[in-house]
Amino acid sequence: FAGEKPTDGTTYTAGNTGGSLGTGVVQFVGSATELLQTSLANATTYYYKVFSNAASCYSPGIAIDTTPAAPVATQWSYATTAASMAPPGLDPWSNVVVSGSNDDYFHSMADANGTRASGFAPFPTGGPIQSRPSILPAGYRTPAGSGVNIAYVSSQDGFLYAVNSATGAQVWKSASLGTTLQGGAGVWIQALKPLTFTGGVTSDVVFVGTSNTGNAINNKVYALNGAAAAAGGGTIVWTFAPGNMDIISSTPYVDYTNNVVWVTSRAAGGIGQPSVWKLNASTGALAGGTATWTFNDVDSSPVPNADGAFIYVGTNAGTLKAIKVSDGTFSSHTPSSGAGAIKGMPWPLSWVSASVGSPDQIIFSRTATVHSVSFDGSTFTPTSAWGSGTGVVQLTGTPTVSAPVDDGAGNLYIGGSDGKVHRLLVSNGSDAAQMPATGVSGTMGDPTFNWDTSSIHVGATNGHIYTYTTPF
Repeated sequence: FAGEKPTDGTTYTAGNTGGSLGTGVVQFVGSATELLQTSLANATTYYYKVFSNAASCYSPGIAIDTTPAAPVATQWSYATTAASMAPPGLDPWSNVVVSGSNDDYFHSMADANGTRASGFAPFPTGGPIQSRPSILPAGYRTPAGSGVNIAYVSSQDGFLYAVNSATGAQVWKSASLGTTLQGGAGVWIQALKPLTFTGGVTSDVVFVGTSNTGNAINNKVYALNGAAAAAGGGTIVWTFAPGNMDIISSTPYVDYTNNVVWVTSRAAGGIGQPSVWKLNASTGALAGGTATWTFNDVDSSPVPNADGAFIYVGTNAGTLKAIKVSDGTFSSHTPSSGAGAIKGMPWPLSWVSASVGSPDQIIFSRTATVHSVSFDGSTFTPTSAWGSGTGVVQLTGTPTVSAPVDDGAGNLYIGGSDGKVHRLLVSNGSDAAQMPATGVSGTMGDPTFNWDTSSIHVGATNGHIYTYTTPF
């Protein structure tokens, strides 16, 4: 694009080409301060020259070239002072992202730009926060309270906190529940389904399990009143203490259909103690029918399939279980390769019940592998398009990996020890893109997908919480 130029005394219109213009094509003739062009192809370089015209004569051209690309820059980042690896929580009613950190603080930031809300101060607990805070908006709270959106925050200091997510003010603090709370809190929301709990409690109720240091038998599950402090918030509604429960690192799953709470735990290294527990939500007793399963140690959280007919559980041995809720029977899958525990929780993708005609696809991560299997209601099958039929892939550069999350549009997002978030295709597990191209210093944690902003929020060992526009 060196010799192409207009000819003095010649009038041009958009679309003209050839002659002294060579292969150049006239894009605009007239007076303007900018040229807006759409439908350009990413990764294609476009060359432009601008000529001014006076008295039918053209000036020497000023050249510029540009290569359009999809947005790749970090949308924003927020700095804590220590590692923040748990998936951030979302408060879409206030348009904020919330997160705990190993700096012992609960943080809240605007989802658009990462700034703190006016008047918000990070809330201090007495220990690291290593699970996702659970958010309950004011409009769903029972009793209604005072228009405050609540974050329920578990801390390694052994206390559960209710925090105003807009201001960082403490709403209540529980009694000491144990030496450590590692897992997150599940919530029975009365606005979704009314239920009367032990002692006639009809407010929202929060469930959390203990991770008592050096104790493989005396851990407990607590149900706490979720109301405001003046209405009994933070007081214990019931306690489940079976005497053979190992540490709990997971978040309880609240099963509204069956009025039960599902909890996973370790099993004293696999000596026969239960590691999956089904509790009566209102009383804290073991639920009817089969109520415990012995899968050896389990740190990942239980999660239902689309219609709640099955509960998926990922074990520390790397096996995937599907418990049939109606009768307690279960199916198992042992991956053909990979090592380590299943991280975070299994991630089901289907929106319909699991059946032979419409099997569920479940994604899960282990130490350095990502897995995809289908489940038809009785049998697991590795996804044939993944890993040459094994259902197992590794990311570019073979980093260790986080738990997965999907965007509902055929993409999975997984953090890596290379300081990048990787975008995998649901269809075949290929590592389609990474963000940022040059990884941050440290390891990326478990991502959260924000449906309102089409972005990923993810913490890292360097103390930052990053946000990236998707898909990248």
